[in-house]
Amino acid sequence: MADSESCHLSFNDSKNLRAVSDIVIKTLSIHIASVSLFGHHMSLCRIPSTRLAVCMLLGFAVAPVSVLALFICRVVKLLYCRRPGATWQYRLSACCGVWASLEDPTESASKNRTIPLYYIAPRDVESKKQKYDQKWTGSIFLLLVGWVQASLTSFLYFRRLHTNACSYLDIVNGTLALGSFLTQTFSLIIILLNTKWQSNSTDAQFGTWNGIRMRKVFHLLRRPKDLNPVVCWVGRLHQEELLSLVSKPS
Repeated sequence: MADSESCHLSFNDSKNLRAVSDIVIKTLSIHIASVSLFGHHMSLCRIPSTRLAVCMLLGFAVAPVSVLALFICRVVKLLYCRRPGATWQYRLSACCGVWASLEDPTESASKNRTIPLYYIAPRDVESKKQKYDQKWTGSIFLLLVGWVQASLTSFLYFRRLHTNACSYLDIVNGTLALGSFLTQTFSLIIILLNTKWQSNSTDAQFGTWNGIRMRKVFHLLRRPKDLNPVVCWVGRLHQEELLSLVSKPS
């Protein structure tokens, strides 16, 4: 009976017999906690609740370490492109994946859009400090709990990896915990800055540099033969938003 309820996950870990119930509970808890905290991270970044957000959530569940690749891409982009007037808060927020709101006074709040902060020139966006209230305190507490849990799980994963006692399931759980650790680190930076970025969509907020590139992006997405089908599919979901943005004067 004991043999049917326990198993060895790794051939090199013959001395460590793990219960099946413990394996299932641990795996489910890591997946649920990591995906939920990533959803909280998207909320802090002000990513709109669209099909793109669902794709990002599924992408994190499949490839958790992709958050590190995106962070590196943003850092390289900000270092490569000259951004006169960029503050350290702007650079840090943009690297962590914060989106800026494009609020139009002539429209209702439900129609206001958001766009990644690094797409907007520093001179065309302003920062607003948010209140340090009970909601902020609760978010800090939630993030600290998730950060500690992810860091401990990542430590156990690297320890098993070092002792060559790591199974495929350990790799999946450890990689997800590592991605969650990086995500919670970015979330802590965002919430400690406690800043909302806003640009007036009735003005030429994109500037010459960004307006030209936004038009290029839109026209490329209209040519599916020139791009990867997956990229085109995601872009076509937001063609209406892109068209409304690039039609603004730059």
